[in-house]
Amino acid sequence: MATIAIGLGIFIFILGTFAWFRGRLEGRKISDFGVYKYSRHPQYFGFLLWSYGILLLASLSPVPMGGQNPGASLTWLISALMIICIALLEEIKMAKLFGKSYLEYRKNSPFMLPLPKALSRLLTWPNRLLLKKDFPEKRREVLYTFLIYFAILVLLSAVVVVSTYPLWGVA
Repeated sequence: MATIAIGLGIFIFILGTFAWFRGRLEGRKISDFGVYKYSRHPQYFGFLLWSYGILLLASLSPVPMGGQNPGASLTWLISALMIICIALLEEIKMAKLFGKSYLEYRKNSPFMLPLPKALSRLLTWPNRLLLKKDFPEKRREVLYTFLIYFAILVLLSAVVVVSTYPLWGVA
């Protein structure tokens, strides 16, 4: 599974990079073709998928002197949230620069990966609850988005750790 994620992530990243360069060479202001039809941020998505594969691979590696390898999931989580926030900041900039044409593209192309509408709405619900809109429009709102999703993911992780850790408190 880890090697599939790594390979697919690199492939998507390269596709996005080539499409972006092609768009620049053709003088397009918005890359809305190729892989960009399916993701507004394919390089970021590819990097996240690739790096998650690396995290999986590292967590499966044996640990010298025994024990379990917990991986670097918190580090990856923070990095992933930061990359998503960078993409959100780019969205704000693109909407200001290109107005209606970018907003139309944004309406027709998923943020990072195509998801069923119901799942997409579920994942963005905390942001809509906090900001009262689908997308942050100011830098401060991107920070709020980071903080709310970080808190949610840390709480979910804590629940998983507590529920799966055997024999808490037993010496």
